[in-house]
Amino acid sequence: FLGSFYLILFQAIVWMKSRSEDMVEKRTFLMTERLPPIQSMVHTGSFHILVVYCGDMLLRLFGDHFRAFKPLGTVPCRFNVTCLCYDPEMKMLLSGIRGSVVTWVIDQSGKGLQIAHMFSMPGNELVQHIMLNGPNGSLLALCETVVRALERQGQGRLGEVKKFTSTCSGSSITCCFTSLDQGFLYAGNKAGEIQVWNLSHNKALHSFKAHSALVVCIRSRSEANTLLTAGKEGLMKEWNLTSGNLLRRLELGEELYRLQFIDDTIFFCQTTYTFSLHSLPCFYNLFHVCGSAPQQVHRVCRGENWYRILCITEDGLLRFVSPITGALLLLTWPFSILDQAVDWAYHPGKEELFVATGSTDVLVLDTTRCPCPAKYLLCTSPNSQDFVYCLAYGHFHLGRGIEGLIFSGHQSGIIRVLSQHSCARIEKFVHF
Repeated sequence: FLGSFYLILFQAIVWMKSRSEDMVEKRTFLMTERLPPIQSMVHTGSFHILVVYCGDMLLRLFGDHFRAFKPLGTVPCRFNVTCLCYDPEMKMLLSGIRGSVVTWVIDQSGKGLQIAHMFSMPGNELVQHIMLNGPNGSLLALCETVVRALERQGQGRLGEVKKFTSTCSGSSITCCFTSLDQGFLYAGNKAGEIQVWNLSHNKALHSFKAHSALVVCIRSRSEANTLLTAGKEGLMKEWNLTSGNLLRRLELGEELYRLQFIDDTIFFCQTTYTFSLHSLPCFYNLFHVCGSAPQQVHRVCRGENWYRILCITEDGLLRFVSPITGALLLLTWPFSILDQAVDWAYHPGKEELFVATGSTDVLVLDTTRCPCPAKYLLCTSPNSQDFVYCLAYGHFHLGRGIEGLIFSGHQSGIIRVLSQHSCARIEKFVHF
């Protein structure tokens, strides 16, 4: 299962998603102990413990849903905890305080904690968040305007290996995400800005204003070449990583206090009045990522009640895309002649794609193979200046093996029928 936990004074709520079925079950447990407002909470994985901090110098331990959220004990701490994190690799609890990251050993009984080590931060910085997704398996400590990458050194000891300093407005960093595929670190701050660093050089590349309030969550989707961001004002946005353009946005209608991904597709939102789970494919789904800007899109018939989408892009390629899933079905070789193409028509019976090349020649592509090779080049007119400006397909049953015709419209005002059958090769002057 995939679980999310939420404690509300007298109640504990857990959402569980089945691995085998696309269903989420919500279960509610009554708490036997009344809690002050919770400031930070973490689940300790295989220990099946929830560690809670309520701002009163005590760490409270509860069993998770396997133990019906029963209280297990309290541990005094001599400092104010700003954040909690569980590291499954060290099997230790980490807490952020002013000037340090504290590592805790969890008793095997699950009823106690002991301090293992305190790693001090330069400048007595406040550690606001601790995250596990650092470069090369490191931990990330978000310390005001600095992101520090910390490596594990055994027995709960930590050491700094990299530092990423914000060059934005001086606002505190609120969240970050490491994209190892792209080699970038993304971070959002309280001013609603996003900053990007190069992982290998620790160098700040650029920044931009994404939200009007603090950034709650940031996540890179390398498979779609996009960046997801969420702001406290209640907006979730998706940005193109290449151009930086805003692709789409979702208005939640309430202030957003937390958004966190449980896995690659499931995330939960905590707003002013709601706590909800979402699935990314249901939230929205990118229909098709071309990798180049589309110039024209056509719906072409492939057979009876069988259609494809023909997409022409700036890179000179023609793509056939499934109208249901957006999956790429066919694409052409990048012929230089396609850069001058002015119109297209598809003959489903012969599975041929006719391309007007900006001259009297029409290039015919074989769509039975991928990538689609050139099948033949058709000269449509003896007059070399009578250019073809448009093409069309008509579905006709004319006998003699003729089913479907390709028409070409010329600069001279003539419309011709492009057919291998001599009886169908006719032309007519219809415009001036």
